[in-house]
Amino acid sequence: TNSNRSATVMDQFVNATVQYGVPSRVRCDNGGENNAVCLFMEVFRGNGRGSAMRGQSTHNQRIERLWGDVWRGTVNIYHSLFTLLEQDGMIDHMNEKHMWAVHYIYLPRLNRDLNVFVNQWNHHRLRTARYMSPYQIFVRGCLALQHRGLTGINGIFHDEPSQRVAAATPNPVPEVQWPEEVTVPDNQFTVTHEHQQQIQQLFDPLSGERDSLGIDVLQELLSFLEVHYP
Repeated sequence: TNSNRSATVMDQFVNATVQYGVPSRVRCDNGGENNAVCLFMEVFRGNGRGSAMRGQSTHNQRIERLWGDVWRGTVNIYHSLFTLLEQDGMIDHMNEKHMWAVHYIYLPRLNRDLNVFVNQWNHHRLRTARYMSPYQIFVRGCLALQHRGLTGINGIFHDEPSQRVAAATPNPVPEVQWPEEVTVPDNQFTVTHEHQQQIQQLFDPLSGERDSLGIDVLQELLSFLEVHYP
């Protein structure tokens, strides 16, 4: 996604709860993008019990190490690529037309590569855990604790009616207007419906020469936009 708003994070959180159940607690930093998830947890699991623990991310070494792996495994490639494209003058981050093209080409590519990373990470073997994968550790732990009456585990093995209601509610918006520390401005550039259809037919974001990293497709799309939106 090209949005870091709390509603976007909430959507992804709901998707995760469908697969893994609603956790007993969440830990996150003080970023405004986490506000909706924290409000949901306080309402769903109850306040005064640490349902949403907020603090500096540096206090959570596990997530810091994971972010490091995400950076080294995926994100740094795109960071370096976009920096190079800017330095070469191919894209201008202040040009909304350029940013629209970058999002169109690279969001599908980034999501694809992140999904590959997730799959590899969840199934890589850990020497310190008898060579079990994180996924195996998770499943084994859930099975071992399923009769302990633990809140988070119960959400996996037993149906929670309220969970279904929450999952069926798209884009929950808190009544309180929380401040969000980082604002990503909306892109005002748009294309017509006719041109959108043409773009979808002519430009497959995942196509192009294997070693081009999508640059060739991006160049073609930028040329198309320059012709129709000079």
